[in-house]
Amino acid sequence: MARSIAAKTSIAPFNGRRRIADAIAEDLRGQIASGAIPSGARLPAERDLAERYGVSGPTVREALQGLNALGLVEMRHGSGTYVSALADSLVAKALGTVIELQGVSVQNLLGLLGALHGYAARLAVTRSTDIDIALLEDAISAIAAASDIDGIVRSVKQFINGLAGASHDPLLVALVGFLVDIQLELARSTGSTFEEWQHLVAVLQPDRIAIVEALKRRDADEFAARVSAFNARAFNLIDAEVRTHTGRDAQLAGILSQLAAPERPLALR
Repeated sequence: MARSIAAKTSIAPFNGRRRIADAIAEDLRGQIASGAIPSGARLPAERDLAERYGVSGPTVREALQGLNALGLVEMRHGSGTYVSALADSLVAKALGTVIELQGVSVQNLLGLLGALHGYAARLAVTRSTDIDIALLEDAISAIAAASDIDGIVRSVKQFINGLAGASHDPLLVALVGFLVDIQLELARSTGSTFEEWQHLVAVLQPDRIAIVEALKRRDADEFAARVSAFNARAFNLIDAEVRTHTGRDAQLAGILSQLAAPERPLALR
């Protein structure tokens, strides 16, 4: 950790403490993004950072508070500052803000998820491994064996994210994971019973099995068609459920806040 932050880091002169704090925050952000300071690492104490950057303690504190607001670090009282940069939470914070500012609808978000699934399918045909396929089959079995709603949600998430994961595209995986969380939380907001969830996932189970079989054969056309049909059927089923119980867009703000929180719900982890 000590080696990742230069003993005497040079910060270009700025007018005012705020600009200096921004420069320090950007320097630390770059080290976090590059992996030089890994997730979970504890940053040096504020006084040590102040000495290394040649600035005051309050200036360093402002820089750390900026990183904390971005979700890159967590400032723990009495313990220190730790790198907390996780792809899913960063995506949720950033995209959640854009979605709220622009008034993006649930329909548009689910349409984007469908498009991303289609892209993931094209990549997965050539990039997926036997391990990827085995994980998808495990998820299908877990869906059938789930004994409560949380179990169903976790298993469904495992399957859908597994399709994206088979593309081996990290950005795609992060985007799909965020949108899937929204989709599943919308479904949870209906208050449906376990039996209703069982029926919902059972209807789609043949589609999941057909998707995996097409992937095993590396049949690009069939695999893409199966994924597209599965997405359309899933969206229609969830949309019908949500419309029956409550307004979709009215639930979105609360769901976005929940997903951007440091502690995610157990079912979504």
